[in-house]
Amino acid sequence: MHRSRHPTIALLLLYALAVAVPPGAQAADPQRGRLGAGLAAVAEGEAPGGSIVSRTEDGVREIAVSVELAEEPGSAIRGRLRSVGLDLRGSWRRTIEGYVLPQHLERLAATPGVLAVRAIRTPIADAFVGQAPGLHGALP
Repeated sequence: MHRSRHPTIALLLLYALAVAVPPGAQAADPQRGRLGAGLAAVAEGEAPGGSIVSRTEDGVREIAVSVELAEEPGSAIRGRLRSVGLDLRGSWRRTIEGYVLPQHLERLAATPGVLAVRAIRTPIADAFVGQAPGLHGALP
């Protein structure tokens, strides 16, 4: 006798939906989903960790970030990013990198077209194994 899996799958899906979304549930703060690891704390005033790339301009510390966009950046999105404080340094496909003041992180993350903002971290030279990083000039 052949048993169909379809009723079982449907039952599991219904159960998952019932458990995953309780009545009256609110979505989490949308800003938090867009700021990468460690940046939410930096946006709230904590000092950036030693692994986050930063620079000091006129006595003010800015952190290096990588901004993932919904589409390839045009002049309009570049203008919006500059207006919220991002000092653009480079771009590739749907990613723009630059420096921003920590207090501007949440506004940067909330900019239309921005999917995520992640800290740029310093590479750990000892983490590379083999000759390839040296051959390609990836070591400091």
